[in-house]
Amino acid sequence: MACTLFPVPIKLFKKSLAETLVNGLCIDLHNSNIVEADLKIRKLLQSKSTEQQLLGHYYKSLYSLKTGKPQDALDSLLVVVNHFPQHPTLLLCLANLHATLGQLEKAVGVAMEAHKREPKNADILYFIGKQWMKLNEFGKAYKALLVARQVCAGEYAYLLDAKRAACLAQLRFHRASEPVEKDLIKLLERSQIELASLDKPAFSILKCRYNMRESNHSDTLTRLATDRLFIALISRVINTELELEKWLCGLRRGLLHEASQRALSKDEMNLALAFGLQNFMNEYVHPISASEQALLSTLSPVCNHDLSVFCVLSMYRRHTVVPDDPYWEALGLSSRYAREVVDSLKTEQKLKCNFDSVGFSDSQIEAVQNQYEQNPYPRWVGVPAHPRPFIPFEKYIERLFPQISTQHWQGKSSLQVLIAGCGTGRQVASFALTFPATTITAIDISRSSLSYAKRRIDELDISNVEFVHMSLLDVGKLAKNFDVIECGGVLHHLPDPLAGFRALNEVLAPGGVMKISVYSKLGRKFINTVRDIQKTDALPETHEAVRNARYALIISESWPALQKIAKFRSFYTVSGTRDLLYHSLEHQMDIPWISTSLEVLNKQFLGFQFRTADPIKRFKASFPDPGSELDLDKWKKFEEHHPDTFLRMYTFWCQ
Repeated sequence: MACTLFPVPIKLFKKSLAETLVNGLCIDLHNSNIVEADLKIRKLLQSKSTEQQLLGHYYKSLYSLKTGKPQDALDSLLVVVNHFPQHPTLLLCLANLHATLGQLEKAVGVAMEAHKREPKNADILYFIGKQWMKLNEFGKAYKALLVARQVCAGEYAYLLDAKRAACLAQLRFHRASEPVEKDLIKLLERSQIELASLDKPAFSILKCRYNMRESNHSDTLTRLATDRLFIALISRVINTELELEKWLCGLRRGLLHEASQRALSKDEMNLALAFGLQNFMNEYVHPISASEQALLSTLSPVCNHDLSVFCVLSMYRRHTVVPDDPYWEALGLSSRYAREVVDSLKTEQKLKCNFDSVGFSDSQIEAVQNQYEQNPYPRWVGVPAHPRPFIPFEKYIERLFPQISTQHWQGKSSLQVLIAGCGTGRQVASFALTFPATTITAIDISRSSLSYAKRRIDELDISNVEFVHMSLLDVGKLAKNFDVIECGGVLHHLPDPLAGFRALNEVLAPGGVMKISVYSKLGRKFINTVRDIQKTDALPETHEAVRNARYALIISESWPALQKIAKFRSFYTVSGTRDLLYHSLEHQMDIPWISTSLEVLNKQFLGFQFRTADPIKRFKASFPDPGSELDLDKWKKFEEHHPDTFLRMYTFWCQ
């Protein structure tokens, strides 16, 4: 899908061209034989044949790009484009060069000209969509990518799906749109995109359709029972808005009341299963009123004999078996519920015994282990968006940090990767799918987390991962070195974070890189405020205790000052709330800690990594000097003035 300047459409030129020369030139450029390529380009440019001269200009453009001279490349390509101003491939090459030079508006304009001449070219549409995304024009980007997906199939389809999902995540709709709804429903069925980001655009459409403050839910439930978007959404994506949580709780209450009065219709039972999947994913985090408890007590005894009651109770608890009822399989979500709720439990219980294990005895580590045995975190459905598919890891890291040395990786057919503290495998899945030519070892202290991770990895047909049950403090017992180590959100849960960092450093191969994420003291300041308000002798540990503590926080008088918490996706599940607010062991770091640790371990700071480019832009506005982004003292000053910069964590790379 990526646009390149190579190869030139040979049909533009006469067949009398010296094809042997051209083929040799292609090979030289591909293999970076710059001197040989330069000689052949000169020979073409000195030819008396106009066609060969034009071909020389074309390859001079590619040569200039290869040698880091994009403006020279643009000048050379313009000579060719002026002779073939209508040719879409050449126009796309020109647009690509404008984009390389940062001239995004020009790039879009030229690509649009190419699109006019070849309206069903998915490469052109994809390119246009990417540039609009860079310009933060997500609506325009989405439209281009949607058309591209309609004319494209095969291996690039999932990439277009991921890009459209990323665009939709930035959009909110003020009226219903049938094409967008249909696309959202299709995207919600995908497994290799970031589904979590689709909740807000989808709910913005639903808000146009329903009055979410209405107290009488009977008519709404009837409509929702056949609303494909609503059912697809709540059965696949965890809601992360408090306003909608209140609405969903009211709807659940209304459906329970209906089931206590009469048998539900087929559509209503399917709707109840959709709520059941939603609440299974959020681990039944929503509060249960006294009136609901009373109705549940009445209905529970007949659960195994009444399909309607079985479906309604799925909204409040996890069933371990499916009903023996001939109408069960007629429900649209019955197979998904059976697979994701009932069968997954059996699979994970079997997997728990299958991991190689390295024991550990530190009592503080055991407390953290027990937390994640009870509450594996995070639960996920769609795999995270791939950072940059179809390129080797060394190229990816070079684009992030041009100053990096990749000499260590040259000649290696497969990089050895360690995911230290892999949890439920979300990070593992993303890395494995993005960089399949790697061998991954994933370790964690929780068998429950590992069994969840292994099940999800198997479902995605990923085969280059080995899971090991161990603490990262014992990682040396693996007796191997790693080219890449990722450790996200783990070191700050160790008794001594630097000891964990040192253990990882000892198994990092010479020239290898580490990606580390740790909590920021400034970024977590509001979390400490919450803990001060909810000061108790013991942290909530059980499912019910965490759910009750969360609800008490939401309805407290202090809530208006604490609403920043509601922006965290973690706040909308039991395991996430416990990890976010009530962890058994947590340290908070600052930038001097990063600086000191890197000095102690003799590691070079490569840079921070963010989800978007905005923090880097703001930093460069304050510190415009070249290379300032590598100065941790400047980052310390920046964070002091912008304390939300690392609201979630510091994420940095080192070598």
